[in-house]
Order: sequence, then C-alpha cells, then structure tokens
Amino acid sequence: DHVTFNDNAMASVLTVLHNAHQKKAPFNNDIFSESDRIEMKGAIDKGVDYILKSQWKQNGKLTVWCAQHGKDDYKPKMARAYELESLSGSESVDVIGFLMTQPQSSEIKAAVKAAIAWFRSPNTYLANYTYDKSVEEKIVYKSGSQMWYRFYDLSSNRGFFSDRDSRKVYDIMDISEERRNGYSWGGNYGDKIISYANSVGY
Repeated sequence: DHVTFNDNAMASVLTVLHNAHQKKAPFNNDIFSESDRIEMKGAIDKGVDYILKSQWKQNGKLTVWCAQHGKDDYKPKMARAYELESLSGSESVDVIGFLMTQPQSSEIKAAVKAAIAWFRSPNTYLANYTYDKSVEEKIVYKSGSQMWYRFYDLSSNRGFFSDRDSRKVYDIMDISEERRNGYSWGGNYGDKIISYANSVGY
C-alpha cells in the first residue's frame, strides 16, 4: 500500500522511464512513440515530486529516505515485520543516483546535497569496518573500509537491526540466526555514490 523504494523498486522504474524518454540504448528505436514519451515525462515528473516531498527531515534538515513511504502523507512506513520505519542506508543511494540524472533545479540540488552530506557524515558510517555475510557477527574490522547500516533510527541516525517480532535492537547478535543470515543489514552502500558525487562536484 506504500510507495516502495525498497530493493530500489521506484528508483529503478524511474531510471528505465528516464532512459526510454531520453532515447538511450536500448530504447533508441521506434519501440515507443512520441506520445508514449510524453506520458513517461509526466510520470517521471510526478516521481521526482514525490521523492522531494518524502525526503526525511531531522530538526528541519533534509536527510535521506526510508525503504517505503506513505502514498498520501509521504511519511516513513513499516513493511515486513523486520523492516521498521527508518532511514535507509541502502535504498537512498539509488534515489540519489536517479535525482542526479534529472535537470538540476534548485530543489533537486538541495535534496542531493543534503543526502550526500548525510552519507558523508561520520555519524552515519562505521569507519574501518565492513559487512561480511560469511561470518556470524557480520560486522568486522577492515582498515580503510566504511560500512553503512541498512536501517537507521529516524531521529538519532543510530543503526539498528530487527527480527520477525519487530523488536528494534542495536547488536546484530540479538536477532535470530535466521534473520541474521537471511537479510542484508549493512554494506558499503555509500562508497560509489560519494565517489561519483566527488567526481561531478557535488
């Protein structure tokens, strides 16, 4: 029932529509008509409008996005039992990437700059740690690495984990083995988007 950024659903669809509208390969042919592309542009504009309105604010300051938001109230929403209302260190990356493909209005620039700043903040990543699915504790020391959590508390930016009973915990060993091994709770999510932002002057 919600707008789904989860698993990059919305960002991926909007990116496909953008590429088709721009006649980028493999859409640089007659598979779509000009009237199709006019409709695509309308959908893209609505998508951008929604993204800008749903970007979460902490004390009036723009941050990033949740995995899903209410279709009418724009607020973060819960999905599966272990996917609580939260800021997403994963899904927000592709949302930023999509916004960077759009004409850079002052609103879009402000949104992207704020989101990149959130990823760059030492308050959101673990320096010298990496997420390793192959080990039990998952979060392990690795010099020079940076790790972002999948989910962050909406007000404190503290990374957390959850289980099928919807408990919010801050130690990954406090959730069941099934959820610990059956879900991605962290990763180097911000590395590529920060590197790209640096390369284009954001």
